[in-house]
Amino acid sequence: MIRQVSRKNITSSILLFLLSSLLLIVSVLYNKEKKSSRISESPSELFSDETDRISFCLKSTFLKINPFIELTDINGDTCTFNDLGLDSETIFFRFSEINCNSCVDVEFETIKQTDSWHFVLISSGNNIYGIARSLLSRDINFPLYSIEFKELNLPIEKINLPYYFTLNREYSTQRVFIPSKDNPELTTEFFKTIKRANNEN
Repeated sequence: MIRQVSRKNITSSILLFLLSSLLLIVSVLYNKEKKSSRISESPSELFSDETDRISFCLKSTFLKINPFIELTDINGDTCTFNDLGLDSETIFFRFSEINCNSCVDVEFETIKQTDSWHFVLISSGNNIYGIARSLLSRDINFPLYSIEFKELNLPIEKINLPYYFTLNREYSTQRVFIPSKDNPELTTEFFKTIKRANNEN
């Protein structure tokens, strides 16, 4: 029985990984098609940039993070990933003050419109109070923490893009997804794939 459950969990994780990868590819193709109409940009440069996004995302999957990284909330209180009491439906949204503001704002709106989920928001930079005010104005009440730049030590931390990820009980990244500002429906579909996988377990 234990073997059967283990195999089922492994199969679900693999299927969800493939679905997340497919969403990434769709996002890339969508953005490439939209941007290719801009005469001022080189199609070959755009393709290289989007390909790098997928590469960083895939390279950042199934990697263990340090569960004792210090997270600081708006009140200056600290905790660690180990203190958060993770469950299978916890989704982390990772962003920083050097990301494009409109990219982050689109994700805040998508998160606001998503029901029955638990998000943990992790930022880097000196503007955590401004971010907290922005979340409050949108009636978003999920936990917000600040960490140092690149402290998660994931390859995807090297690029200037917000992203989502989930963790298993061993603090290994299971699903890493880079959203598209121009197509927030892909982010919503990413959330749904996680819920479907959790319902199957």
